[in-house]
Amino acid sequence: MPNNVSIYAKYTTFSTDGYRYNTNTKAQSAFVSGAYFGERDMVKVTGFIGRTQNGLGYLAVPKPLIDNDPRTNIGDASDRDDFGQHFLQIEYSRALTGRMTLAASAYYGGAGGDYFAGFRDTAQNLTQINYPLRNDHFGALASLTILSDDNALETTFGVHAYTFLRRNWETLMPDYASNYYDDRTVKNEASAFAKASYRLGALLLYGDVQVRAVGMSFTPDQRALTTVPVIPAHTWLFINPKVGVTFTASENLDLYASFGRTGREATRFDMLGSTQIVDANINVLLKLNTVRPEFVNDLEGGLRLHGRGFQAQVNGFYMQFQDEIAAIGEYIPQGFVQLRKNVPASYRAGVELEGNTDIGEFLRVSANATFMAAAISEYAPDNLVTREVYKNVRPVQTPNVMAGAALEVRPLETLAAEIHGRYVGESFLELTNNRDFMLPAFFVMDGRVTWTFLGEHRINLAVHNIFNALYFTNGGVTEFDGRTVPAYFVQAPRNIVATLHLKL
Repeated sequence: MPNNVSIYAKYTTFSTDGYRYNTNTKAQSAFVSGAYFGERDMVKVTGFIGRTQNGLGYLAVPKPLIDNDPRTNIGDASDRDDFGQHFLQIEYSRALTGRMTLAASAYYGGAGGDYFAGFRDTAQNLTQINYPLRNDHFGALASLTILSDDNALETTFGVHAYTFLRRNWETLMPDYASNYYDDRTVKNEASAFAKASYRLGALLLYGDVQVRAVGMSFTPDQRALTTVPVIPAHTWLFINPKVGVTFTASENLDLYASFGRTGREATRFDMLGSTQIVDANINVLLKLNTVRPEFVNDLEGGLRLHGRGFQAQVNGFYMQFQDEIAAIGEYIPQGFVQLRKNVPASYRAGVELEGNTDIGEFLRVSANATFMAAAISEYAPDNLVTREVYKNVRPVQTPNVMAGAALEVRPLETLAAEIHGRYVGESFLELTNNRDFMLPAFFVMDGRVTWTFLGEHRINLAVHNIFNALYFTNGGVTEFDGRTVPAYFVQAPRNIVATLHLKL
């Protein structure tokens, strides 16, 4: 606007009956952002709020049930949630000089809701449990960017502080007000970083380092424990560096290489394996680093080609993991959940290809592919009767090949059509690499037509899964009818989505 203020707002609502039975969704959200742009200052306020109500389909469906009816949902028809989220952030930046800029922001976010799960006995009597949760998080960050007089060196320094408060509780419906379980988790972290890039002729040298301190504390529900010990605070310190170089070999060719190392702490779910803190998992909290942090060393290199009407990139990577966190621990009675443990060594290595080119003025072709090898050196799962050691097994749901291609046609300035296909290779559903439990490979083709009218208004018509393929993007292994079988999350068959965009 003329007073240097800019405002953007959007409201969205949608509903769908879902493909699988009892997976309908109703959702609505509002987003607003306003900013003032001065000669040297910028102030921006951003916020959003949303709410969804879903019929739940979080359980993988045994393959025999899928064969009988792909729309099967083994959850109860009463299983629903009612989840909301909100966020507010205030940002400020100032150009201190022509080559020095200060930026700072503070934010608050919150989320929570009800998650109902129903269980029926042989007489079809319903017992319904509500698993509500709520979290609030607060944070602030600031950074200072400095550009040298000759534009060759750019440095940035920053700090960030953050706290996360979470509450889990459970109630037996319809007694919503009285809970039989209630715990708290608090997570605090503080970090600082520095990064720099330096242009030396055809070379661009860059690097950064982050120092991150994290602490997590737990307050269990005393009613769920035989004895109530003092749980020590879990703390971690990570130093995450990265260095790299880019060489501009010609006007159309860049060569690059980089190396980085990063670590991450075990999450609450990694340590507990479930919602509750009970006798079966309390020892993981009492003995620090029962689940150790995992680290990865990432070496990458490749080339970028670019020119008039085309660009392409080839990227090779080798990721070496130390103490990768995996679901190889024992099953605990509460929730039938498997605890997680560390795998001493594992890796992922491969090559990524992507590119696009314009053919004439109205046609664009793009494609991408990833070819990857991956292996866990060895592990001995706790949940098996025998202590068998598995060596050089492939990680779960890690396909060797993923690829996609798209063709876009623009016969008119206001009309565009696109067809896109993607292929995902097969992968294992569990770490023993038993080929009886595979996530099958699949190929899916989608299409889209977009018409722009009366300026910037648009109508978009999308057709998903044109060939009506039966495919799965996730799954696991389960017991069904006295035997162990694969279980999957079924994706929708051919479906059409029409969208109207009105820009006011």
